Amino acid sequence: MSIGKNIYQLRKENNLTQLELAQKIGVSEQTVSKWENDVCCPDVSMFPVLAKLFGVSIDRIFGFHEESYEEEVKKIVKAANDSRDIRGKIEVLTEGLKKYPNSDVLKVELAFSLSVLRKFSKDTDEKKELAAKIERLCEEVLAMKNSKRHGEALNMLVVLYRETGKTELAKQTLERMPVGNFDGYVMSLISIVLEEKDTPAAKHKVEELLWRFYIGMNIMTENFARYLFNEKDYEGALRFIKLNQKIVHMFDEEGETFALCHKMRAHEIAAQIYKAIGNREKCLNELEEVYRISLLMADASTNKTNEISKINRYFEDIGDLGIVHEHFSEVPDNIALLSHYDAFFADSEDYAERYAELKEKFQKIGKK
Repeated sequence: MSIGKNIYQLRKENNLTQLELAQKIGVSEQTVSKWENDVCCPDVSMFPVLAKLFGVSIDRIFGFHEESYEEEVKKIVKAANDSRDIRGKIEVLTEGLKKYPNSDVLKVELAFSLSVLRKFSKDTDEKKELAAKIERLCEEVLAMKNSKRHGEALNMLVVLYRETGKTELAKQTLERMPVGNFDGYVMSLISIVLEEKDTPAAKHKVEELLWRFYIGMNIMTENFARYLFNEKDYEGALRFIKLNQKIVHMFDEEGETFALCHKMRAHEIAAQIYKAIGNREKCLNELEEVYRISLLMADASTNKTNEISKINRYFEDIGDLGIVHEHFSEVPDNIALLSHYDAFFADSEDYAERYAELKEKFQKIGKK
């Protein structure tokens, strides 16, 4: 790609007009137009100015090492995902953005990590600060017209606005999502698989679609179970959370350490339902499952396998950055979770001792 085309692409990525770019670097609009149409090249003194403005290296403007740029971004994301601590992951991504400030990949990864931290933060001021950062990063990605990460940015904004009580804003953001003919897409995909005899491209699409179906069913059944629980339809809530548990455990044949956080949430919700209907035995069984999963999550070696890429039979070819993979680094505060069950088991001679032993086990995990 020519220097002119590179300048054009970088200008578009930064959402600037030719006039705006010209004003920022002190040249005429006609000069920028000539550069982009390869009529002439910028003076050598302009390359550092352009590189600083666009937040890229001079090599990027020349078109050198474009593949190297993508590889560097992938390395940063991998280093971040290898961090056990969510704050460490955020630090790696933040430093990466300083080096590549216009990377939509890093912005999306950082926004997602900040969302995880925000979910478990108990500091009101920190939650507000994190929400502002997430919103800014997502809007920056959406301002990049050529970015392929708009869907993820919009999805995070919808979740953020819903969680912060901005329902109308969430609805407006949802309307910005690209609408496609999903049935037509699925039918076309099946046709490709049949006609192309399982080519690598078709295989990748099948895996991606399977992953999206899996996550969609997972989230839908979990959220509907929560809704029914809040509506005091405990029978319905139990039916859907049991369905959710089957969905979450779908890929256990390849290793039960996959999707640990989703498994834990399913058992937590089931425990809440059994508590509501007064079934201590089943409630305690579900809490013991929460403990078993907590042990796996606290284990550094199993944490490394808590990724979609490890489910090789179904997701062998889905390791690209365009798919959000399962990665959960911190063990939640289950001591706080158990406090809601203290009174429920305290007045039961049959279960008080067993519950106390379970609570002691959770405390030992917290000290590791």
